[in-house]
Amino acid sequence: TKDGLVSVGATLTLDASGLVGGKLNFVGSDEADGKFSITGGNADDTITGGNGDDVLAGGNGIDVLSGGNGNDTITGGAGADSINAGDGDDLLVFASAVELSGDSSVAGGSGTDTLRIDGNAQTLADTDFSRVSGVEVLALNGTGSHVLTLGGTLGGNASAAFANGITVTASSASNLNVQGGGLTVALSATGTSGNDTLVGGSGNDSLVGGSGNDSLVGGGGSDTITGGEGTDTVTGSSGIDTLRLTSVESVSANGGDDVVTVTAGSINANLGEGNDIFVMLAADSATVTGGAGADSIVGAGGDDSLVGGDGNDTLSGGVGSDRLFGDAGNDVLEGGDGGDFLSGGAGANTLTGGAGFDIYLFSKSDATTVDTITEFEDGEVLSGSVAAGGTLIATLAAGGVIFDASGVGSKGATLSITGGSGGDEVTLGIGNDTFRANASGSGDSGADTVSGGAGNDTFVFAAGVGLTSADQIDGGTGNDTVSLTGGAVVTASGFDNVSNIERITIENVSTDVSITTKDGLVSVGATLTLDASGLVGGKLNFVGSDEAD
Repeated sequence: TKDGLVSVGATLTLDASGLVGGKLNFVGSDEADGKFSITGGNADDTITGGNGDDVLAGGNGIDVLSGGNGNDTITGGAGADSINAGDGDDLLVFASAVELSGDSSVAGGSGTDTLRIDGNAQTLADTDFSRVSGVEVLALNGTGSHVLTLGGTLGGNASAAFANGITVTASSASNLNVQGGGLTVALSATGTSGNDTLVGGSGNDSLVGGSGNDSLVGGGGSDTITGGEGTDTVTGSSGIDTLRLTSVESVSANGGDDVVTVTAGSINANLGEGNDIFVMLAADSATVTGGAGADSIVGAGGDDSLVGGDGNDTLSGGVGSDRLFGDAGNDVLEGGDGGDFLSGGAGANTLTGGAGFDIYLFSKSDATTVDTITEFEDGEVLSGSVAAGGTLIATLAAGGVIFDASGVGSKGATLSITGGSGGDEVTLGIGNDTFRANASGSGDSGADTVSGGAGNDTFVFAAGVGLTSADQIDGGTGNDTVSLTGGAVVTASGFDNVSNIERITIENVSTDVSITTKDGLVSVGATLTLDASGLVGGKLNFVGSDEAD
């Protein structure tokens, strides 16, 4: 044909299906502004479209079909057809995988081209794409269960056929099984309402499970996996994966720096190596185990169990009675609302229980542990034992707190406790411990009771803190010290209820200091040493006349 045979925007229809003994040779390449709808006969036809959006169908012979420049629809037949889609976003149609798997060849050309298989319950393997190139989308259009296997050593054909990446759709199918482990290009696959299996390759894949109970496996690239409404099993890869999950039963992120988001349903997640981020947005429970990287794991409304693993991890339980385990590394654990269980593990850890009565667990095996409790509330519990060589640093909450570390302080362990603004009752361990009165606490609004235990303990009163007769300090055994520093205030009766102290130090104090002791401040046969060399501006008035033994 010549340009002008077809009116502008019109379609020329040619039906050669009645051509029973000869061949059709149609060339419409000169047509600039019209369209063709051409149906070949039973012989070996040659059909070439123009610049419009043509519809070409070859029939049963060994046909040569060329689309031209438009967005064409080209349908192969039972013969070994040769299809060249040309420019444009073309649709290439085969009735079944059998028609494609013969000696037919398909070249998509430029644009986003779709290879559509119309048969029901189709099974395709990598060998079916050995003569396909330049196609971006594989649409499995029939019903039933479709199986697409591109795994093992056979991924090369499909990777070449879909060189720009492959998108697989199966909107009418009951379920979809895509095994893309051998692909080196990106796979984008969307499942059905059934129970789908989608497995990516080494490319950067996008897998969407749909509403069934799906199994989604990312492969080696940096993948994005969306679970959907069913109870899914999700496995990431060694790449940097993004996992968006709903009603997921289990997930394994494996290596890489992964981002996992759960919007609904309980989950059991293993993050693997890499610096992973896990966020639980659902009100259900999560069981999450981090790996070797620096992980950030955030629970939500359920009773979560979060394990950081190796690396410097951040764990946040959220609402609910959560169990948080830092394991190795310098971890930050935040229990949130509810009665939580926090164990920092080895490393320099920071523990915050939040609202609710929390339990803090320590282990003798973590000899290098430095655990910091940021706000220990009344009613909370210390459990286990701080190892010899380990350190517990705790700040007590406002309002008066009972803090009993007598059962957790091993010999050689160090406790450093800072009181709250209320009247605290503190029992130290058997190591060399330190109690620091709060700046708005002892002698002001609080009356502290502190028992030192067996070690060489230090009781610190600093700027703004007073020591009054309302405070009861018992150093216990060992060589214990009361330290007055930086503006500490001591009332005339401040040492009335202080006992078993061997040393008093005054450092950086510029006001007068008066100390009147009662019998019992010094243990029987012991010596009290007072070092006021740090009294830089005031006078010392010391009265020890009541001391008997």
